[in-house]
Amino acid sequence: MKRWVEASTGLFLFALCTASFAAVQEVTCTASLAPTELNVDLACAQFHGPVQALTSISIELRGQISGTMSLTNNTQGTLTATATTLTDFNLASIAGFGPTDPANSGFSWTNPLFSASFDTGPLSLAAGESKVVTGSSQVESATLALNTTQFQPYTGAGTFNLHVDTLTGLENVSAFPTGGHGSPIIPGQEISATVTALIQYSVVPEPAAVSLVAVGLLGLLWLNRSRRS
Repeated sequence: MKRWVEASTGLFLFALCTASFAAVQEVTCTASLAPTELNVDLACAQFHGPVQALTSISIELRGQISGTMSLTNNTQGTLTATATTLTDFNLASIAGFGPTDPANSGFSWTNPLFSASFDTGPLSLAAGESKVVTGSSQVESATLALNTTQFQPYTGAGTFNLHVDTLTGLENVSAFPTGGHGSPIIPGQEISATVTALIQYSVVPEPAAVSLVAVGLLGLLWLNRSRRS
């Protein structure tokens, strides 16, 4: 019984220490899946606390594209064709400030922030034949350099906006004429995209939390000494 009580007490004190130093607040904001092109404002919750408590802010953006691609052989011979769709994700502004205004936003970045793509793979097409590739998707992400200087736009009881837009196009459209006939092929695509932002507010532990950590550490020390005696 004594060992069970000691083990339970130790686990409680360890959890107390760990919880007290959990000094990161996370916020997630998402745009619904929609046909490209995206041109959206992500409304993300501000840090609801004193600005003096913040030590840094991080922003990660995750973008996903999904959809269908089609290739049509527009010649009189058999072709092996392929094509790639590529979507650039651009972060136009943070809290109204652009990528060249780090003094006000606390962040600096370049566009496109990242790109997502997928391809058809090689498709054999008879004369006049069309093939559709479905169920394709790709996820990409990027994390901005940590903001440790400018916190004012991100504190309060409201939200701040991340403005994200996309640019989608076809790349690497090619065909190999297996029968000595020329191309071209006719490509098509229907692409949708979504984007999510993960905001992390790192804060200084409150004095009460630091006190709890001290109590927890002293308790663990006492427990260890009681076991030896």
